[in-house]
Amino acid sequence: MKKVRKSLGGKMILGISLVIMLALTGFFYLHIKEDYRHLVMLIRDEAYQLSDSIKRSIKHNMLLNQRGDLQQRFVDITDRDGIIRMRIIEAGKVKIASDRHEIGQLIDKKAEGCNECHKNGEHPASSSTINYRIFKNVNGREVIGIISPLYNEKICYPCHGSEKKILGVLDITISLDRVSAFLKANRIRMVLFLVFTFILISVTVSLLIRHFVILPIKKLTEETAMITYGNLDHQICIDTGDEIGDLARAFNLMTSKLKASTQEVENKIKLATSQLAAANEELEESDRKKSEMMMAVAHDIRAPLAAVESCLRVVLDGYLKDNPKKEREMLQRVEARVEEQLALVKNLLDFSQVTESLHREMKRVNLSEVIEKVTDLMAELAAAKRISIEVQGQAEPLFIQGDEELLVRALTNLVDNSLKYSPPKSIVWISSQCMNNRIHVSVRDNGPGIPEDDLPMIFDFLFRGMTAKRQKKHGSGLGLAIVKQIIEIHKGEIRVESVEKEGANFLISLPRA
Repeated sequence: MKKVRKSLGGKMILGISLVIMLALTGFFYLHIKEDYRHLVMLIRDEAYQLSDSIKRSIKHNMLLNQRGDLQQRFVDITDRDGIIRMRIIEAGKVKIASDRHEIGQLIDKKAEGCNECHKNGEHPASSSTINYRIFKNVNGREVIGIISPLYNEKICYPCHGSEKKILGVLDITISLDRVSAFLKANRIRMVLFLVFTFILISVTVSLLIRHFVILPIKKLTEETAMITYGNLDHQICIDTGDEIGDLARAFNLMTSKLKASTQEVENKIKLATSQLAAANEELEESDRKKSEMMMAVAHDIRAPLAAVESCLRVVLDGYLKDNPKKEREMLQRVEARVEEQLALVKNLLDFSQVTESLHREMKRVNLSEVIEKVTDLMAELAAAKRISIEVQGQAEPLFIQGDEELLVRALTNLVDNSLKYSPPKSIVWISSQCMNNRIHVSVRDNGPGIPEDDLPMIFDFLFRGMTAKRQKKHGSGLGLAIVKQIIEIHKGEIRVESVEKEGANFLISLPRA
């Protein structure tokens, strides 16, 4: 039973069965209640007709003042068609009754059988109409009482005068035992029908859920397990034409993209490896750097991908199916990891493209325009971080031989790095000047600075300093390596000056055209 409550199918079946039970119970309750009301109305209408019939039949005895015959007629009528009691009441006193012991008694207007018409013991609101009320008599039987007025007609004037409009009332009490017996039998039939209907619908719903939900999900779980174990060529074959089929197609698409992404990363790594090997083929030192680079890339990719695989295995194996919130958090962690790896791949591509730019054709470039373009590109990001960018230096053009696209990328990386580590309401300065036939550019911030131990390795491939790790800033360790590569392509130099907690200053020196 516990296993059923934990399964998706079990929850659906229990929930739907509960709804069906409540709906059927409510329907049958209202049905029985309506039956009761309808039967009471029928008995009431019959009682009205009976009351009129009795009034007509006793009229002759009343005119002749034959109380004895009238008394006997009441006795004869009682116990026929469920009639329990008959009596004529005049001025609150019983004049004639089927039960002789009631004759002469005063009526208690506050009694249960009377308080429907006599609210709080007062006179009824209208005594000229036939009234009925349902109550329990002294024996605990449920009965319906009919009060029918006896009008003062002209033939009655000699005895009763003409002042009174109503001489009294005819009170008939009829048993509702037939109604109770019918409703009891009807309730039994309804309960049996309710149980049968509930079982029939529950079994039908259970079979439908098993066929259209449980079995496809079970198959989906089994087939995704094959993907979890590394079989990226496996395709899930579930075509139900509904949301589960869409989920299967989404898994197939995700697997295809994951495979393509893995192949793309592998291809790019191979391409980068071959390019580095070709460029440094004659130098033993270059071979060593190439090996270190490959090991670093493999380490930076293998560990996150292993974490992604582990998280997906936890989700696909259903360990978190009872905790949607944690499952969503797990998938968000996977998404973040994949985005980091995509960023790494992009930076690897950038690094590869920069390496391929060694033989680009250099043109005359105005470095002041490059700085202005970078400032415009980073203005929105700086505003979002509430950081100002100030440009200082010579107003005159500063020309160099170079590639404008690569120079924009290098300065953009440096400014982006400064914005990433600078606190809000701070300033990033970009300055430029010409000295001794060389153009000097500086990008300075007042962020946390760079630890002294990290300064010698700050431009190394895939190196991330302690400041970045402490602040948990996302990065690939390629940004500054790309900047250095671009500056060296332009036959320039780059260095950094920094004191912890006092910011960092990146200094670039390029030959003037």
